Amino acid sequence: MGRPHTTRATNVRPTPATLSRAQITKRITLSYTENAAGTKFYINGKQFDPSRIDTDVSVGDVVEFTIVNQTTELHTFHIHQSDFLVTQVNGQSANSVSLQDNVNVSYMANGIPGTVKVVVPFWDPVAVGMFVYHCHILEHEDGGMMTTIRLNAAPTNRLPTRRR
Repeated sequence: MGRPHTTRATNVRPTPATLSRAQITKRITLSYTENAAGTKFYINGKQFDPSRIDTDVSVGDVVEFTIVNQTTELHTFHIHQSDFLVTQVNGQSANSVSLQDNVNVSYMANGIPGTVKVVVPFWDPVAVGMFVYHCHILEHEDGGMMTTIRLNAAPTNRLPTRRR
């Protein structure tokens, strides 16, 4: 087994405690929808296009994603290059004790969408470039429920800050 992953930008291994104190630099809402036949899947009304950049972030950013499932079937959230802290599930505190790389986003019930909030640290400059986040259910991912994110380099003096 190799060494545990550390963020080179801060030389601190992300932990739930670290992320719960980190200042959120950007908030992004993702809306999961699908067509009536359940064969085409969308994030914010768009199907995957590898030539399109849907999200731009920079090294040092800490992004809170709110994922809203407006369908009547289960979806998930998975992002490449970083684990994340789940902070809320359907409006309730998640009290996470570890970071995750995938989380279920429950389906709409009684007209109320399932929601999950996650905090993603973009602290590792090695990850600079383009990668994706998506529903990790293969037929949904292949059906278009995926988007491209670009992680941009940041000035060397930009480090994550903590909430006081």
